[in-house]
Amino acid sequence: MIKTTENEVTSAIIDGLNVRGYKVYKTFAGTAPIFHKSQMVFRRQKPGLQTKGMSDLIAIGHGKLLFIEVKSSTGKASPEQIEFLKSLESIKVVKGTVANCWEDVTKLTHSK
Repeated sequence: MIKTTENEVTSAIIDGLNVRGYKVYKTFAGTAPIFHKSQMVFRRQKPGLQTKGMSDLIAIGHGKLLFIEVKSSTGKASPEQIEFLKSLESIKVVKGTVANCWEDVTKLTHSK
């Protein structure tokens, strides 16, 4: 078996999804972008602000919303990652908004 890195797997998945017409977003759960010496770098967030379990990729296309946890050929999902993916099984409706305040979000939670 050929060993593949997580970056190699991620690139292949993104390329494949793009070819199939999906728009793909890379998440950086547990990190926050900052600028250091004119370059964007990602630093670990403070405890309590991290989003453990969030999938690496989100893809939208063909009426579907996909959450993809990427692992190398020898990688294994954490319990938090498995829990996050299982939590998606009960979702029936997906909505989104631009929120300028908490009230903007409550409109989503109360609408059908």
